[in-house]
Amino acid sequence: MRRRKSIARETNSACLLEIAPDGTLTFLWDDALAPLMELGSGYLQRASHIEPQGTEWVADLSPMGGPTLGAFPLRNDALVAERDWLQRHGFGRRVSSQSQNDTT
Repeated sequence: MRRRKSIARETNSACLLEIAPDGTLTFLWDDALAPLMELGSGYLQRASHIEPQGTEWVADLSPMGGPTLGAFPLRNDALVAERDWLQRHGFGRRVSSQSQNDTT
């Protein structure tokens, strides 16, 4: 079987994170941010549905009032499209995990 080539851009180690004036954190789930759930009470809410459609993948952003994106050859392509759409439409700020580790 021939492996499909991803059309997704290279992703960096960045997360989408939003901090409200009252200190409430909203972020697109990333396992690197899991420790934030231990800082206080919290809940998870779905931003989209990444689902197979035949042999391809779609990103249904209707939970955020958005469109359905795709179809994409790989699931990761749909995940990247989801993140890009959320960022372009005002969700969170891009926070590089590299800057969190800088000591300068």
